[in-house]
Amino acid sequence: MAHTYKSLPVNVPAIFNAIADKTFANVMPEINTATDGDMTGCFIPGSITHIVTRLQEMSADPTVTDQRFPLIGFVHDFKTSYKQNNSIPEITVRLFIANLTAPDRRTEDRMTVNFLPILYPLFAELDAQIKASNYFIKDYGNQLEMDVFDRMHWGREGIYGPEKYELNEYIDGMEIQNLRLRLNVPNCISAGLSPSNPQTIIY
Repeated sequence: MAHTYKSLPVNVPAIFNAIADKTFANVMPEINTATDGDMTGCFIPGSITHIVTRLQEMSADPTVTDQRFPLIGFVHDFKTSYKQNNSIPEITVRLFIANLTAPDRRTEDRMTVNFLPILYPLFAELDAQIKASNYFIKDYGNQLEMDVFDRMHWGREGIYGPEKYELNEYIDGMEIQNLRLRLNVPNCISAGLSPSNPQTIIY
């Protein structure tokens, strides 16, 4: 007997992969000019453990080790909320933006080396790309609903212990928590971002 459902859940990580690609394409040339760098940017979805593993694998490969950072991470798990008599699902996601740093760098140096020239522009462009995206219902006005944390010398007691780093790297970062967005499901499906059209989903 054939299935009776009309569509499967939207591939949310693929949405943010597309958004991250646009973010890097738009802002990395300016960042490289400001920092005299040659960075491209990297997007990795998954659990923190998976992201750490991917970064370790890339670090061991000389052809991609320099492409790990700056990093936009999409963290699993994420929540999708469905409300009775409402066909529009709402997602609540966690993202972060990170760049390598030195363990002995002072706070003011972290601002001038990482946050002001790299992390803040990436955050601002990511925010702009999310707002411009047709994957979401644009009912949030001029401000997305989210909590944003600047994370200097990023570590997290209680996950890896006080001496461990969130990504097993010396990093500075910005963490976006509780980002709430309503999915424009028809647009997501037509863009190949639903398993109803699985052959187009690569991330």
